Amino acid sequence: MDHQLPNVSDSASQFDVKSSSNSIRKLLSLPHVLLPVLHLSSDTPNDPLHLYNLLRYDASLVARVLEVNRKSPSATLSTSPQADIKELLLSTSPKTIRSLVLSTFHDRNGIYTCGNALSQEYLKKQWLTSIQCGFLAKSLALQVDYPDPEEAYFAGLLHNIGQLIFHAEDGDEYLNTCVYDLAPDLTIGDKSSLLLSNENKRFSIDHCKIGAHMCKTWGLPIQLQDAIRFHHASFEQISDAHILTRIINLSSAISEGKFSQFRTCATKVSSLLNIPIDHIAPVIESAIAQTSDIIRSLDIPLTDSIIDQKLVPIHDNESDHVPLQDAIKLNQLTREIHFCGILETVKGALLNATSEEHIQYETQLAAATLFDVEKTFFFTFDKSTNYIQGDQKTKPPSIINDLSILSEKGRSILADTAISNESLDTFSISYETLSIVDQEILHQASAQHLLCQPLMNGKKLFGILVFALNDKEMLQLSSTRKHVKDFTATVSRALLRVKHNTEQFDSMLHAERSLYQTKLKRMTHEINNPLSIAQNHLHILSMSDHYSSQQRESIQVIQEEIIRASNLLKQHVDGSHSQNAKNHAVNINEILCDLLLVFEDGLTEEQNIDTERQLDKSMPAIFIDDIKLKQILTNLLKNAFESLGNEGWLSIRSQDNVIINGEPFIEIQIADDGPGIPKSIIGHLFSPINTLKGEDHSGIGLSIVKELTNQLDGCVSYRREFDGTTVFSLFFPRKFEI
Repeated sequence: MDHQLPNVSDSASQFDVKSSSNSIRKLLSLPHVLLPVLHLSSDTPNDPLHLYNLLRYDASLVARVLEVNRKSPSATLSTSPQADIKELLLSTSPKTIRSLVLSTFHDRNGIYTCGNALSQEYLKKQWLTSIQCGFLAKSLALQVDYPDPEEAYFAGLLHNIGQLIFHAEDGDEYLNTCVYDLAPDLTIGDKSSLLLSNENKRFSIDHCKIGAHMCKTWGLPIQLQDAIRFHHASFEQISDAHILTRIINLSSAISEGKFSQFRTCATKVSSLLNIPIDHIAPVIESAIAQTSDIIRSLDIPLTDSIIDQKLVPIHDNESDHVPLQDAIKLNQLTREIHFCGILETVKGALLNATSEEHIQYETQLAAATLFDVEKTFFFTFDKSTNYIQGDQKTKPPSIINDLSILSEKGRSILADTAISNESLDTFSISYETLSIVDQEILHQASAQHLLCQPLMNGKKLFGILVFALNDKEMLQLSSTRKHVKDFTATVSRALLRVKHNTEQFDSMLHAERSLYQTKLKRMTHEINNPLSIAQNHLHILSMSDHYSSQQRESIQVIQEEIIRASNLLKQHVDGSHSQNAKNHAVNINEILCDLLLVFEDGLTEEQNIDTERQLDKSMPAIFIDDIKLKQILTNLLKNAFESLGNEGWLSIRSQDNVIINGEPFIEIQIADDGPGIPKSIIGHLFSPINTLKGEDHSGIGLSIVKELTNQLDGCVSYRREFDGTTVFSLFFPRKFEI
């Protein structure tokens, strides 16, 4: 095809690197990719793995998702130093993906276009080059035991993202002045050098640097940024570079046709990556096979000129063709290697799992990736009772957990699996002859067949992994039973590891709790000693005739508070309060006045704080736990007096018969004209980490207030009035009997 575009201006166009993120939303994707993504993102409920397996094959969509995540508020809260592309793609909601696809249409006035015919061909070439480079990079990464093959894949997929950005921003002018303005007789290497030169003349930057810059803004690993930055460097320049830089450079060269002979290609790959030459052909065949599978699944028509852009031929002699049967065997071997590579990734994911719920989630994702199976169920086996119990820990809750099956022959396919300790299935059994419980499992999964895999600890059964399959999945799994067995063994080991760690943790926690209780009892005893001495002296003082009635009242209140403090310590030690506490009739106004009097008596001469009492005298005694109520009020009053410092105003107020949602409550208000709560922590006001009192305080007062208020079936609120008054309000049910 004659690569000529309409005449356009040759004037240089400075590309603003800082605004390059704005070009991301303009990136184009093939409609063959966008349409199935749109369908999947519209389905509810949706398995994120299905969307992921489409998104990961399109560099433009991956870039747009990364940019959306970079701009999201949650990105600033992330504690991870580096972004994980797979994790970000999986965690992006279908609604967001759908919006990205629809915005592609809306940006073009509702009419989607990839441009003219040459632009469409360019996009297809870029798409093909990107996934070829990605698959090559991952296969090479597996060969050299690179720790993160998925990182290598995405580095290869995104290696030319800079070109796509230039095309999205500059359109046909970029193609005319940079891409197609190259002499046809140049070598691929010379064309690459000239392309970079043309880009620098037009934009003062090339696509390698733009791609690396965007990867940096997305928080991707530094080695990935450098791999994209140097993917057009010469082989001599990268000979000592990071392994990922060498992998991407070679993958780019191969996918863009830099090698015309396989022998030259194999020699260069072997020398730069230290891979045996006889391992290189399967790597390239694997990339070809995977690319062909994707093209076929997405039904992307390719022109002859694009089809000619294939990876380096395996044989230099064109007449030396691989026989058909050999090609089939090679494809089977490639798929086996592919499975092993994925299984290693699955093992890594399961190794990082810290709970059974996490393992079940990773198992579902892996089953979908390896076998295209959408539904898996977990059951535990209790040898002491001989029962099989549903044990789905992933959300939402499953009715599978309601199933309990006796392990007797013939009762269920699961029972037969438990007895034989072997893999069993219902493939050749008609639905009507299955036990009712087996039919219920199938109905729950909307499936036609069950495959039961025993989960073993050595020779002992501890559970069953059930695959629920449709007819298509059944046919596929029938030919991969060995893979299923290997996969199940991996899941078993992961579950046993987590169970062992959980048992160890529970044992350690029990020991720590025992030690804590011992220390707490000792501390309580030490604290009660001075409290008892203080109580005795207060009793002696109360017997004296030298004190006024108000002073005697203050001494009595202090005595009662010492008793309450002692009781609180005892309750925390033996945990008896929650069981033994009983509500009784309490005079709310009396408690408010007594507590306020304690704090007033504690004021120094330097403190000039005015207090007010606005009490509803008609309020009757209500049934409530007075110990908890006093603890709540003490915390709020203490906070209020501390916030006022040496000067201010504080008020307590009570109100009877406040109606909330049709129910009667009593209200208690504590207000002051202090500085109030900073806006920065209002959203987490009742969290124990927040405090206005400096490093010497734990800041747990308000969290205790909230917890105790909830225990009394009440609620607590905070507000800041227009005049600057800080108000805490408590509402408790207006109960007159237990």
